[in-house]
Amino acid sequence: MLSETILEMKDISKSFPGVKALDSVDFKLRKGEIHALMGENGAGKSTLIKVITGVYEKDAGLITLQGESIHFKAPEEAQNKGIGTVYQEIMLCPNLTVAENMFIGRSHSLVVNWKQMNEKAAQLLDSLGIPASPVQELTSCSLAVQQMIAIARAVDMDCKILILDEPTSSLDEDEVHKLFKLMRELKARGVGIIFITHFLEQVFEISDRITVLRNGKLVGEYETTSLSQIELISKMLGNVLEDITKIQKHEPIVSDTSIPVFEGIGLSSAAGVRPFNFVIQRGEVNGFAGLLGSGRSESARAIFAADKVTGGEVSMKGKSVKIKSPLHAMTDSSCLECLNSTLCHTVVLCVDYVEILTCGNCCFNNFTGFFKTPAISTCSIGNYVEFPCLCGIEHGCTPAYLSCGTHLSANKDQIDLVKT
Repeated sequence: MLSETILEMKDISKSFPGVKALDSVDFKLRKGEIHALMGENGAGKSTLIKVITGVYEKDAGLITLQGESIHFKAPEEAQNKGIGTVYQEIMLCPNLTVAENMFIGRSHSLVVNWKQMNEKAAQLLDSLGIPASPVQELTSCSLAVQQMIAIARAVDMDCKILILDEPTSSLDEDEVHKLFKLMRELKARGVGIIFITHFLEQVFEISDRITVLRNGKLVGEYETTSLSQIELISKMLGNVLEDITKIQKHEPIVSDTSIPVFEGIGLSSAAGVRPFNFVIQRGEVNGFAGLLGSGRSESARAIFAADKVTGGEVSMKGKSVKIKSPLHAMTDSSCLECLNSTLCHTVVLCVDYVEILTCGNCCFNNFTGFFKTPAISTCSIGNYVEFPCLCGIEHGCTPAYLSCGTHLSANKDQIDLVKT
């Protein structure tokens, strides 16, 4: 017997300037199931979630919650109806206690009953098996526990539907298992969970059903047990793949010289990075691997001079250089950094994409300096018409309307323009 459908969306469409983010998409969520929402960056996953939670108003379509037609105009309305969301970027206050984070903004009283709040928080934490004390500061908790606290906050608000947007992106394997244990506990309580992730193994481990989006359109809805990983990849990409080994590989460009494009010897920074070496040849893609806190981002920031470099030598194409700032790295050294906390560090959400893509060269490639004219911006943006991730984006479209994947692409493309 099929479980009760608690959320149903029919023919949902949503457009932004120059972008059709959702095109007649259907989606169903049943009570007590974990439903994976899959797709490449820009497929429409985030937009669909924001329509459900009232961040965006749909242009067309029908949404029903437990058989009742709904039309949320604000996230608070969705919360009041039992829809909780935990985003990839943890939206909590690190300087407050666990209990304060769980109950902040939920009382209109002028006086706080601290004892009662801590006791209620302790009961909730214990019932969900979350290893945290109500009175400890949030910063003392691991990322996994912080995610669980955010989930506990949503559950305590009479949550019927829980949306988890990339909750495991910064967690190690043990922390993922702890989070999955909590998700299964909530599933047993009848909570419907929408799970968004890029980790295919996790999808097949934890989900009951999968809905796939591609380019803002519904590809299909499937029972998890009926799909293989290669079939799921095929549906996400739109290509039929018989074997993962048959995915086309691009050979790196063979450098015509033994001189590295970038070579850093003994680099260290004020952020606590110990001396390390980094070499990259033309046509290579090199990566920094390690758990959160291992120094990956700090090492990249040292290369980019985003943190004060305290030691080491750098050469570009065999010539010794001294990178003094990110601006110097972008213009003279052709370096690029996109931090993992993309929204906080690299994109201005309320600014037109044309301005973001061209701001880096405003005082280098034209005589007008900081007073860049619309004609210059329009001319420069023409360099990007062949980038698939930016096709269709027009003047007036801001990053706030688009996915994190497109934000990252815009950062990369902006650096390309500085280099030209």
